[in-house]
Amino acid sequence: RADGSRPDLARRVGLQRIYRRVSRGL
Repeated sequence: RADGSRPDLARRVGLQRIYRRVSRGL
């Protein structure tokens, strides 16, 4: 199954990107 092989990883990466932006905003 190449579709959604690791959706958790993709979601974590997106959350990490947002966290980094928020950290800079603070």
